[in-house]
Amino acid sequence: MEKEAESLWNLIQESKNSLCAVILYGLAGTGKTLLANYTAKKTGRAIIRIQSSDFSSKIFGRNEQLLSQKLKQAKQSQPSIVILDDFHFLCPPVNSNNNNNTSVQEAATKKRLTRSLCNAIDELRSESCPIIFIGICDSPSSIHSDIRRSGRFDQSIEINIPTTFQRRSMLEAILHKIPNNQLLSHYVSDITHGFVAADLKALCNEALLQCKMRSATNNTFSLQISDFDKACTFVRPSAIRHVVVEVPHVKWDHIGGQEHAKQSLREAVEWQIKHADQFRRMHIRPPRGILLYGPPGCSKTMMAKALATETKCNFLAVRGPELFSKWVGESERAVRDVFKRARQAAPSIIFFDEIDALAVERGAAAGGNNVGDRVLSQLLSELDGIDKQSQGKPGDEHVHNDVTVVAATNRPDILDKALMRPGRMDRLVYVSPPDVKSRFDIIKLQLNKMAHDLSSEEIGLLASGSDGYSGAELVAVCREAAYQALRQNIEISCVSMCHFELAMRNVKPRITREMLDFYEAFNKTG
Repeated sequence: MEKEAESLWNLIQESKNSLCAVILYGLAGTGKTLLANYTAKKTGRAIIRIQSSDFSSKIFGRNEQLLSQKLKQAKQSQPSIVILDDFHFLCPPVNSNNNNNTSVQEAATKKRLTRSLCNAIDELRSESCPIIFIGICDSPSSIHSDIRRSGRFDQSIEINIPTTFQRRSMLEAILHKIPNNQLLSHYVSDITHGFVAADLKALCNEALLQCKMRSATNNTFSLQISDFDKACTFVRPSAIRHVVVEVPHVKWDHIGGQEHAKQSLREAVEWQIKHADQFRRMHIRPPRGILLYGPPGCSKTMMAKALATETKCNFLAVRGPELFSKWVGESERAVRDVFKRARQAAPSIIFFDEIDALAVERGAAAGGNNVGDRVLSQLLSELDGIDKQSQGKPGDEHVHNDVTVVAATNRPDILDKALMRPGRMDRLVYVSPPDVKSRFDIIKLQLNKMAHDLSSEEIGLLASGSDGYSGAELVAVCREAAYQALRQNIEISCVSMCHFELAMRNVKPRITREMLDFYEAFNKTG
């Protein structure tokens, strides 16, 4: 955070003989308080700390009296620095009040504190007192608007989520006593997108715990990469902790067949991350969005998870109906928040499962101005990157995308045409029902998890005799075969071919010829 520290230092130096008020904001754990304390000590000024927890008295006027004493102390010790930690709890916005009696009393106290602080800052500024106010909060929008107007806290500095290079420096500082700390720091910094300083500290502690548990058996303590891989399943990045997050453990090898669809996804997402220099050399802008469509049960969701696992990207799973709210504007804000979190934790993948529930053609509902239309408009704006701050130079469009949108649907025909155009959903991938080879791979993958006595020839017969079955239906056939074996003999040791024959009589394919004709026609025209 050298840039942020320099900005704060310059503000303080420019306000040697006058009052200055600045807000430090960012995600919890990014080091806002640490930066404020370090900079304040570096100036050599007197430091007065104001904690929101100090103002908990229920006696009328006691909290305002305590605030007045703190500010009087700052005035007597000038030049001084006043650090207001958890500023958003001290001066919350007006619309943050609840309706119960306790919160009404607390809200009245906070309003009086806000007014007292505003009056005090105005008075100190008129006297040109050399006092620096540093307010620390999560977001400027969580502060009362009267505090943020010009002449009061009119400066703000955002403490961003650390980049890969910054994470590497932090990890080297944390692991400076560990052998091979540079090798570990390089590896961990590349897989911890969206981690703040506190997350990295927690990750290292968890990795040390995993190392101690592993070393208890062989009496050799040596921190390894595998310890950090296990720790990553327990410690999640703060940037996406407040949205629906999944940690997928699906790899391409776990999906039988579908080589064409897999290759399309690799080209669209994996290549831009693993071969970024070649993309820059060729001036290629990778796809912003990918739409997976096809019959139900053909591994569309599993492919999205495998994509996130193979690329080591953060994976944000969004179900369309979860974004809808009865309150006006809340649905659009939910879409903005998803993309905001994804950009903070970039590179990341946003997966919209069943996107047809979210992006149907506008005007389809009665009146043509329902919440679905507004949510779709917000989604289109986010895909266009209106609010995105590019990390490349102006006009440098061949750098890799920070956020990739992957969507899945069974009904591509009802999606809005504006969503399907190039520049938004750049690549449409048809996930067809598995062919003979894919069915063979799927059945073999399932049988690897079961006790069976089937030969390769018998597996081939099952694959050739299951034309029209989806991947999910083939998994259901394997499960049903196991049940048939248990029904025959609860003590049976393995599943045989006869059990699969019985299972295929009970599990019928649900993909009709009409469905296939529809998808194939859409594939040709789309």
